[in-house]
Amino acid sequence: MRKITFFLLLSSFFLMSIATYSQVVEAIAPPLSNGLEILATYRVDDSMDYYTVRNGTGVNNQFIPTIIGNHESDERRALLFIAATSEVNDIINDQPLMSFDTRLDFDSGSEKTVESRPLFGWSNFNDTKMILSASGNLGLGTIAPAAKFQVADGDIYIEDIGNGVIMKSANGLCWRYTPDNSGVLMANQITCP
Repeated sequence: MRKITFFLLLSSFFLMSIATYSQVVEAIAPPLSNGLEILATYRVDDSMDYYTVRNGTGVNNQFIPTIIGNHESDERRALLFIAATSEVNDIINDQPLMSFDTRLDFDSGSEKTVESRPLFGWSNFNDTKMILSASGNLGLGTIAPAAKFQVADGDIYIEDIGNGVIMKSANGLCWRYTPDNSGVLMANQITCP
């Protein structure tokens, strides 16, 4: 059976103190000159794979919590988030099983929504691939989506010939647009989704 080891990374240049108060654990890492403090690392002791919580700023006197899952043993995923519940709680309501939330002034008591900057971004080593704006616009290939869904520098491909683009007309009817065999768009009235 493999032993799970929790590293606090104590060394001559890095010390960590852990204070415990009524079921709260606080990890405090003395600052490093490069702002790359590591708060905790978890790994299986016979593997190069690990999970770490660190400061992602690289700047003194600032802290951006950064979670890193590193998996080198094989080609599988490096980090997995799972939200689970029981079958009895799998009911239709407005509460998602997993939530990612953004807000301003978190500890102020007067929290509010983000108005200007993007809420979420997906990137490949700082090359932004997808952005969700504060207004709810999703952009692929753009960092400033101007519509609910915007694609830049690419096509949208709908492979299934039974699917297409659905639009609602002013009279409230819904239409699915699909091309015929010569490429002419055909409109078929459908029940609105």
